[in-house]
Amino acid sequence: HGADKLRAGVSHYAEVYDECFESRRLTVKRVLEIGIRSSVSLRMWAEYFPEAEIHGIDCDPVCRQHASERIHVHIGLQEDAQFLREAVIPRGPFDVIVDDGGHRMAQQQVSLVELWPTVAPGGAYVVEDLHTSYFPDHADQGRPTTVESLSQIVEGLNFCAIKEFLSRNRTQPVHGTAGAVLDDLWSAKFSGWICVLQKQSLADIHPRPSAG
Repeated sequence: HGADKLRAGVSHYAEVYDECFESRRLTVKRVLEIGIRSSVSLRMWAEYFPEAEIHGIDCDPVCRQHASERIHVHIGLQEDAQFLREAVIPRGPFDVIVDDGGHRMAQQQVSLVELWPTVAPGGAYVVEDLHTSYFPDHADQGRPTTVESLSQIVEGLNFCAIKEFLSRNRTQPVHGTAGAVLDDLWSAKFSGWICVLQKQSLADIHPRPSAG
């Protein structure tokens, strides 16, 4: 479909998605993408996951025209927690959530905190275009960058005792982002400009070792 997953500089996005989801193409039931624009990505997901219901979020009411039998469009701001709770979360759980929205720090972080609980067991939450963490015009005063927040999640995942770790090494948690994800996070995979967070599945019978 020529989705921007293949645009110049990020052609590896398609490889990342294939590596993560190719074996689950026929079992994924619900997909949510933040950022619709021309709907190319939504149609790509509908083709890639032929059994899935596809949901998209965008702030532009014009995007309603892209709705179809399998594609559902929700108009609102991704950083609006009330909108997410009322219009989007009840449509879950989602096997795959992709944030390709506004890419500001508050947008990425609020969406992750609010939507992580609706990721299905074994599902994945993807944050694209992390290079915007280094763009001053995408910063939000008082917030860390999304790369910093994700780095803290990685630290917590490896130390396996996030609250104790934070109390020893940080003055306060990073706006709840790490704490909201870590309890049931299984893995975090990084590639250039993209991070895939995978939630523990019901079959994960080996708990992470505790810090000692």
